[in-house]
Amino acid sequence: MQTSIFIAKIASIIYLAAGIGFLFYGDYYKKVVKGFIDNPGASYIAAIFTIVLGFFIVSYHNIWGASWVVIITILGWGALIKGIAILAFPEPIMKLSASVIKMKKLEYFAPIAIILGLVLGYFGFIA
Repeated sequence: MQTSIFIAKIASIIYLAAGIGFLFYGDYYKKVVKGFIDNPGASYIAAIFTIVLGFFIVSYHNIWGASWVVIITILGWGALIKGIAILAFPEPIMKLSASVIKMKKLEYFAPIAIILGLVLGYFGFIA
């Protein structure tokens, strides 16, 4: 449980900061995403980092059950799969990312990130 709380605290801070940042500076974050799409080197490094992060979470926190800790496991698996997908299929993944920006689907990121950050913050810092 200590690992769950530790990861929840870190993820909470990241999701809250990113969600609030995107809420107030959405155009800036759209440029960041576009920068990753346009820069293969940055995408490659981000994919490696995402794989490492996902692998650590999956290795040390692969807990499936009917409690809040499954959120962390799902985030870990999501990061691992996303990183592998970017490395294995960079062009299709970058085209998909570009289409998400064009369809304005990034507008949903801020509220989802803030809600996830609040939920993880509750379990990490309060509960």
